[in-house]
Order: sequence, then structure tokens, then C-alpha cells
Amino acid sequence: MVSAPATVRLRAYQVGFGDCLLLTIGYSGPLPDGRSERHLLIDFGTKAQAPGGPTLAKLAPRIAEHCGGRLDVVVATHRHADHVRGFGDAAAKKHLLPLRPSLIIRPWTDGPAQTASASGHELDASSRDFLALLDSVGGLGARVVKEFGLDGRTAAGRVGQLAELGVVNQDALDMLGTWTAPDATVWVRADDQLDTATLLPGVDIRVLGPPTLKQVPRMSYASASSEYWLAMTREGALAPELTTVPADDARAARQEVAPPAGLGSAGWLVDKMHRAGTRQALEIVAGFDQVLNNTSVVLLVTVGDRSLLLTGDAQVENWSYPLDRALGENGRTAEPELSQALASVELYKVGHHGSRNATPRRLVGLWKSAGRERELCSVLSTRHGVFHQTVQGAVPKKELVDALKELGPVHSTDELPAGVWWFDVSASAMGKAQTWSFAPGPVISRPS
Repeated sequence: MVSAPATVRLRAYQVGFGDCLLLTIGYSGPLPDGRSERHLLIDFGTKAQAPGGPTLAKLAPRIAEHCGGRLDVVVATHRHADHVRGFGDAAAKKHLLPLRPSLIIRPWTDGPAQTASASGHELDASSRDFLALLDSVGGLGARVVKEFGLDGRTAAGRVGQLAELGVVNQDALDMLGTWTAPDATVWVRADDQLDTATLLPGVDIRVLGPPTLKQVPRMSYASASSEYWLAMTREGALAPELTTVPADDARAARQEVAPPAGLGSAGWLVDKMHRAGTRQALEIVAGFDQVLNNTSVVLLVTVGDRSLLLTGDAQVENWSYPLDRALGENGRTAEPELSQALASVELYKVGHHGSRNATPRRLVGLWKSAGRERELCSVLSTRHGVFHQTVQGAVPKKELVDALKELGPVHSTDELPAGVWWFDVSASAMGKAQTWSFAPGPVISRPS
């Protein structure tokens, strides 16, 4: 008889503004391979290291130690640096490569256009076009930076962020692609159900996002919504593809490319850069940044009696698909089973580092109206003052954090004492315990 899950623990590492979490499931006895634990690493990146905190290279050997030298599952929610940069860090890879996971979960937006998702679904034509668009952006950014000689010390240098979408993080994406056997990677989309019965006995992994463009035709960031803690930014869907700019003849490309639909094309970007400076380019940077957040993998993980919601940086269109179905809104048929599954979540990895546009009001409302037997425990991986330092746009957003505190404790990596590199929240996998236990890790080092 196969052992059942006995404990569940989520360890949040102090990476500053980024995500790195280790989900450990303890079993009542040894599994067929002789181990009594299973380990899932969710992301490994940062945008801004915590003051006095560890580098990703220093965290990598700790992760190897904490998983006993073996990772079972790796989830790379999306390609932003604050979620995957560590996989491309040369010093970190020395410790990660031997961990060789049995399963890597990545969004369909990172996969080959002709590859079916985990449940065998083929991509529709518009989704394949979207993949081509994402693949072309990094090269576009690199060419723009090269042509205009943009200096990262200036405001214009911010356009170099374009390259970060597909170039700066390429080492990380390459590592993920070659870390283990090719058939060990699954490219997931909303509605996939992962078959993990053998690898993770007693664990159910349900994919809520990202949707394909057939499921949600617009992967752009919503311009208006009563749903979110922030209802703003741009309108319009992305153009279905970017026109390639010839490396040796950007001027000819400007003459050949028609004005863009939505966020634009490569030729339009080059033309605008010549005629109007960097403003339009920076708008595109922001637009693509928001689009990539909506490619985040969203997982509903059930371990015994415990339900965990792991959201990456999912924002408006990503969330609209499961919530419309759960609540029967916007033309969708209500699905009571999905509604109950979401209402029963008791551990929430707060979306997008606590930004106000990544935790839907409908979801919080569902948690508040569900007559909960157990409080909601929220885990927040963030660093104050990195983005949107105004009161209105601060990350993490105080109003959001306060709303979550009405439902239960909110534990943030930004509140860890100096020299402490992680904290744990843990619980029995079975039974009716009302709370998750919180425990900070030991003091590893103190700032000099």
C-alpha cells in the first residue's frame, strides 16, 4: 500500500522582489523509491535582491540541501527574470543540475507551437501566432538597443527591457529546456489536469491558467475592470505577429511595415524611435511586461485535505477565465465544483508580489462569502519600494494586504529579520486543524 501525505510545507526564500518557493510533502512512510518526501520548486528568480539578503547563487546549495539532493517537480510560472533568472545563473546551476527533476511544468506560451498541452490539446491558430510574437520580441529588443546605442544609465536605456523578455533570460530558458529528459516537460494551459499519481501520491494538480487565445481572445491587460485592485493601463489586443526588422536595413523595414494593431510591430517601433524618441518604445515595454504576467501558470494543488493556490504573476485575462466559469458570469455556465474548489483554498501564494492588479476582488469576495471553516493563510514574496513607490500604486498594495488579513495571517518575505533566508508555513495534510504554523528559518548571516 502506497503511503499517504502526512504533512505539507511551503518554504518561501528571501529573494527580494521575486519568487522562490519549495513545496515539500511528507508521507506517512517510505514511497517505492525509499524516500518519504516529495519536493516541488516553484520559480527561482529576483528583480531586486533584499538588502543584506542572499544571492541566488548562495540560495541554490540551500535548496539542494532542503530537498535532499532531489527535486521531483519544478514549476517555472513564466519567463520574467524575477521568476526564472536563477536557472540561468552559472554559479547556481552547479548546485541545481544534479537535482534533475522528474517533471517540469511550464506555460504553453513557452513551448513549441506544434506541441500539445499536458492534456493533449492542440493550440489554435491565434495562439500559435501569439507564440511567434513572444519569440520575436527578444531579438527585436536586442536590435533596437544595438541600432540606437542606448545607454542603460539614461531613461532611454529602459527600452533595453525589451531584450529581457527573450534575450537576457535566455540562459535560464535554455537550462530549463535541457535540465532533464525532453519528455519530462509539460506545457500547460487552463483546464489541464496533471497525472501525478505515481510521482506525487495523494496530490492533485489542477491547472487554472494561462488560458489560450481561444479560451480568452485578448491576452492584453484590461483597460477597465471593477474586479481588480487597479483598473487602468491600456486597451487593445496584441498584433498577431511582429514583422522582422532586417539587421542591415532598418530604414527599408520602416517603409514596408503598415501601422500596427494594438501594441505594434517592429517596423513601427524603429520608425517611432527615430521620429519621437523613446516614449512609444517604453509603452511597448510596459505592454509586453503586462502580457507576460498573463502567461503565468496558475495551479490549484490539493494535498490530502489541504488546498493551495499558486498563482505566479497572473493578472486580469488569466484570472477572468476560471472565475467566469466558477461564478457563471460573462456568458459562462456556472461550475459549482470549480467555485467550491476555489472557495476552499486555505493557502494562497499572493499574486504578483502583492500588486493590486493580480488578486481579483471576485476571488476575495468568494473567500469572504464561503462560510469558511479554516482561515486563509497568505504567503507574500516581495520587496517594498522596488516598483510604483506612490501610495496609489505601491507594491505590495496595502489595501490588498489588509483585505487578506481579514481572512487570516499574511506572511511576507519582506518582514524577515536580517540574515534570515526563508520562512515556512506548514500543516498536517489531513484532519481539521484550523491554522497553518509559521516558522522563520535560522539566522544564516548578518549584514556587515
